[in-house]
Amino acid sequence: MAECAFAAVGRGGFSPTDGAVAGERIQRVLQGRADASGRSLADVTADALSIQSLKRFTDPDDIAALALFLASDSAKSITGQTIPIDGGSQAAQ
Repeated sequence: MAECAFAAVGRGGFSPTDGAVAGERIQRVLQGRADASGRSLADVTADALSIQSLKRFTDPDDIAALALFLASDSAKSITGQTIPIDGGSQAAQ
């Protein structure tokens, strides 16, 4: 996956555990879970997606879009907020 410069900036303001970001990192995590549990990668991936309301992993561009919005004049009244970008997994819990 090509790295998005804006996504790199956006991720700096967010905890890497706030949601699964599609790409190399989540693939390594899922493979590690599969190896540790003796389950298939497909089963572990299906379990991880089952808690996502949108049934997909967060894309770096999703994070970049929020970072750009928060840096814009349109967000000038937004202060001190936590905005999850987690595919709805917090809402599903």
